[in-house]
Amino acid sequence: RVTRAPGLQPLRLAATLYVDVFRGIPTLLLVFLVGFGLPALQLQGTPSEPWVLGVIALVLSYGAYVGEVLRAGLNSVHPSQRSAARALGLSERQTLRHVVLP
Repeated sequence: RVTRAPGLQPLRLAATLYVDVFRGIPTLLLVFLVGFGLPALQLQGTPSEPWVLGVIALVLSYGAYVGEVLRAGLNSVHPSQRSAARALGLSERQTLRHVVLP
């Protein structure tokens, strides 16, 4: 949702879908789904240790929350601050590093 570039539309759609789905699923339900559902599929190479499955579930859940927090933080910087940084001659990368992210 942050970028408007048409070439990144599929990536933006996938990220939006990921965030919306995993923020909508309760964390306890996701732990049960990954903990019991993933081993039940009996896929080769799937980890079977309970702590690994728990970590996978928590990373999926909280990764969506962190992604949303980062998106909100990037969108909270007023466009005039970005314009001012560009007017001072900063590149996009420098603007992101010195103005937007801090």
